[in-house]
Amino acid sequence: METAYMKRNHLADEMNDAMAGQEVILNGWVHQLRDLGGVIFALLRDHSGMMQVVFNETISAESRKLADELRFEYCIAVRGIVALRPAGQENLEMKTGKLELKVNKLEILNPCDVLPISVSQDGGERKELRMKYRYLELRRPEISNKIIMRHQLLIFIRNFLSERGFCEIETPLLAKSTPEGARDFLVPSRVQPGYFYALPQSPQQFKQLLMVAGFPKYFQIARCLRDEDLRADRQLEHTQLDMEMSFVDRDDVLGLIETLYSAIWKEFLDYDVSTPLPRIPYKKAIEQYGIDKPDLRFGMKIINLGEIFADTGIKFLKSVLDKGGNILALRFAEQPLSRSEIDAVEEFAKEQGAFGLAHFINDNGKLKSPMAKHMSEDETSKILDMLKPGDIMFVLAHEGKAGYEIMGQTRIMLAKKYDLIDKSKYALLWVTDFPLVQWSDAESKVVSEHHPFTMPIESEWNEFLERNNGEPNPDDKSVFELSSQAYDLVINGQEMGSGSIRINRPDLQRQIFKLLGLTDDQIDSQFGHILDAFSFGAPPHGGAAMGIDRTLIQITGDEAITDVIPFPKTLKGVDPMMDSPSPVSNEQLKELHIKLDLPE
Repeated sequence: METAYMKRNHLADEMNDAMAGQEVILNGWVHQLRDLGGVIFALLRDHSGMMQVVFNETISAESRKLADELRFEYCIAVRGIVALRPAGQENLEMKTGKLELKVNKLEILNPCDVLPISVSQDGGERKELRMKYRYLELRRPEISNKIIMRHQLLIFIRNFLSERGFCEIETPLLAKSTPEGARDFLVPSRVQPGYFYALPQSPQQFKQLLMVAGFPKYFQIARCLRDEDLRADRQLEHTQLDMEMSFVDRDDVLGLIETLYSAIWKEFLDYDVSTPLPRIPYKKAIEQYGIDKPDLRFGMKIINLGEIFADTGIKFLKSVLDKGGNILALRFAEQPLSRSEIDAVEEFAKEQGAFGLAHFINDNGKLKSPMAKHMSEDETSKILDMLKPGDIMFVLAHEGKAGYEIMGQTRIMLAKKYDLIDKSKYALLWVTDFPLVQWSDAESKVVSEHHPFTMPIESEWNEFLERNNGEPNPDDKSVFELSSQAYDLVINGQEMGSGSIRINRPDLQRQIFKLLGLTDDQIDSQFGHILDAFSFGAPPHGGAAMGIDRTLIQITGDEAITDVIPFPKTLKGVDPMMDSPSPVSNEQLKELHIKLDLPE
């Protein structure tokens, strides 16, 4: 079928020296223009790259005249002869920089209005405006290349897993609303008035059911939707590599993911990841780094000074220790800090929840600190032994986990402010043995640390049941000491994904649901389908879900996942381009049997 325009027979990126003298047709957009009178030079851009095209009246007076109408981002077709650029006029920064196309015919396929944002470079426009015209921003090569890389990453993952016997299986987008952590997006049923589907927070239950069905290795590039507050590494919808395997233990799952990620890092960054990756138990991660996703590209571990101050005469330290609290410290050894810089660190700690932050300085063998005059000789000597001349130690007295978290955030702040992070390195590690449950102040009850299908450390769980006469008692405070077979992959201080060995027995699964406060009726109503499935010879199984968006920003070096998502939403969950969410008609609401009760 004949097209209505000159259809391209090559891409810009395909041009090479051997094609000199050959006639080709290119289609694309006008990226740059230079009018030198009798000659107009333009850069034509397509998705593959750029090619300089030349409109010269001595070659084609008609095309040269029409070229006067060209403006940025006009969509054009050109036919011409490939030629080597004159000596001295090459652009060695471009792949096609030694070539140009001498145009003998030009077609303007579509003009372009005045652009609301720059597409040739970052014009500094506000984020929401760029998101409104995201389809224009995606024309910028540095942006579109990230979307192309996304495609390449997904192909790489699919090939990697397929070669290892995995089967890609799609799971439903319309599912059942069950309490799994985040808030569901609900979809009303037109044919079942008053009933709702839920969009999947993850394919968790479906992939476990696939294990029951006998598929030993499943994966899916899954879309997941969660109605939760947004931040730089979280959107209402995200993409994850979802995978599950039967007849495996934790080491099998971790080993597979380590092999995958080391292969990804080699393929996309030419970076050699040393495996096996370090494994840090959750409790140790909190005690040493104050966070469950530690960045190991710099040191400065948290130090516990409890033993040094065990018999201290300093009242506020003694009070914290007597209440079961901790005396925690960070040794900053990189450079001397001024008084104002020390004050800034202390102010930051207060913003994180500290009542105050003390400090010690080794001033050429003498301890310099507001606390020094209240300390014993033994305390002073032991602190000095930990510090080299000029070192400063920040000290926090605080109760509970919050103290570690405050010091963890202070550690990260110091590393960023004083450039302690080795950005040439990638620190990949596993955090393992997460708590089984945690306390939710918002819900005033025990909730899952990961999700309710996570297998506990069974020896710990059996001891817990024995202490409570066989009942999963949420009021037993030792419940917060229970560990699970859950694990997170962390890269450069960011959680890439998480997984666990799953529960595969109906009796144990029912006990966990009861621990979380569900009655038997609620369990049967909300989870009866999966309990039934577990009763039919469900195999041992485990898996993980890895964030594609977060993996990409680690590869590209971006700060926010919106930079690697084709059409992201704002932090308020708004799509300025489509103007969504938006109202719907009364007719649509009536059809769905919905009546709005909006606040005044």
